[in-house]
Amino acid sequence: WRVLDLARLGDVVRALPDGLDTWVGEGGAQFSGGQGRRLALARALLSRASILILDEPCAGLDAETEREFLATLNDVGEERTTILIAHRLTGAERLDRVWRLSGGKAVAAAA
Repeated sequence: WRVLDLARLGDVVRALPDGLDTWVGEGGAQFSGGQGRRLALARALLSRASILILDEPCAGLDAETEREFLATLNDVGEERTTILIAHRLTGAERLDRVWRLSGGKAVAAAA
């Protein structure tokens, strides 16, 4: 439950008919886009991997859900290295380092 609460999904799962045992469809199809991304984050956190790589984790999310997702990522990010691949720099102010691809090369940019 701790990881689901960190991913801001604990209350959603507690409200499901069978809680953790509820069938939510292939890949969490019964969840909204934001809930599905938070579910993926919770699963990644359970892995205890020292590096977390997220490719466009906020694509298709509304502004509020994106803010919540990035806040969650910020809350749990201190425990591991997180590589965030994105086209937009939303939430970049919370990042330690930002790199841009320019001419096929990674170039340091201001966060």
